[in-house]
Amino acid sequence: MAQPIILYDVPSSLPGKAWSPNMHKARWALSYKGVPFETVWIEYSDIQTRMKSIGAQPTTKTKDGNDLYTLPVIQDPSTGAIVSDSFIIAEYLDKTYPSLPTLFPSSSKALIYVLDKTFTANGFPLVNMMLLKVVPHLLSPTKEYFVSRREYDLGLKMEEWSPVGPKREEHWDHLKQSLDVVEGWYARTPGPWIMGDTFSHADIIIGARLEWYYTILDEDERKKLTSWHEGRWAKLLTEVGKVCNVL
Repeated sequence: MAQPIILYDVPSSLPGKAWSPNMHKARWALSYKGVPFETVWIEYSDIQTRMKSIGAQPTTKTKDGNDLYTLPVIQDPSTGAIVSDSFIIAEYLDKTYPSLPTLFPSSSKALIYVLDKTFTANGFPLVNMMLLKVVPHLLSPTKEYFVSRREYDLGLKMEEWSPVGPKREEHWDHLKQSLDVVEGWYARTPGPWIMGDTFSHADIIIGARLEWYYTILDEDERKKLTSWHEGRWAKLLTEVGKVCNVL
């Protein structure tokens, strides 16, 4: 590997600057495999223009039906590849660097893909609360653009995303329910990981979301999260972080 991979990310005021769970997935996958990489920090408002300019692929559509470019994106100078989407990035890393630790052991890719989609869907009902809690950690001009864009996408003013009261409690209920599902997955394995004694990208997917929760939520909220499921989530985050050399 002559040159490090470039990982594009949006900075925040948090230690280490990274904050997005999807970015954590890509960053931790790179770190776990031991692939040298460096981060290029760009503003949220510059993602569309910058990704178009390097030839990245759009990952979804806007409400208006236009192409939407999102992060993470990696650029591999060694192969010329430009890869969008955290799961596709993980696939690329395993295919391109097979001699390094694998992210998808024992033909597990399809099942881990389903886990990724299921975990994302289960967490969707609480996204408004997490988006609201992200805002104070963003830097200008990303903060202003982020709020404006999310207000447009959600059709809600920021103060309506997750107001304190019944709506906020509903979001917390959804968070608990989503982790109840994950608790069931881990309870059915014979080892510490989703695949028993074998670490995989499935554990990175879950760890990346936990990192988002533990860095964005306040101290009392983190204690609440840690109190669930006999303290599994703080312990799991620590263990995944150790394996990936990120915590």
